Amino acid sequence: MSVILAENIFTVSQSDYTVEQRERLKKLEASERRARLQLSQIYGNRIAAIIVFNVMASYKNAYRKFADTYEQACEGLGDVAVNDIIFRAVNHLPAKGVEQRQKREGRSDERISQSVRV
Repeated sequence: MSVILAENIFTVSQSDYTVEQRERLKKLEASERRARLQLSQIYGNRIAAIIVFNVMASYKNAYRKFADTYEQACEGLGDVAVNDIIFRAVNHLPAKGVEQRQKREGRSDERISQSVRV
């Protein structure tokens, strides 16, 4: 059995960012960490990570910019959109954009649900 060691091929030094950018990244990381901790107590670590990622990605897609915090992303998207993201994550459904893409490509609902279970 071979072991694959994960190496970080991307190196980022502190000097690549301004002080403001570093503070913004720290604020974002802290916000995401708090959200994952709260959501993992309810849904588990895997589902919590999916929810946080999809909320942040949905905000980026909707506003064409990154949110400064997880809370800002939730407020910007609104309760209905966030509840939809949580519902889809908890029920192991594809993200809304993925589902629409698969329907455009002509995949049937049966094949979509089979691909989600794998």
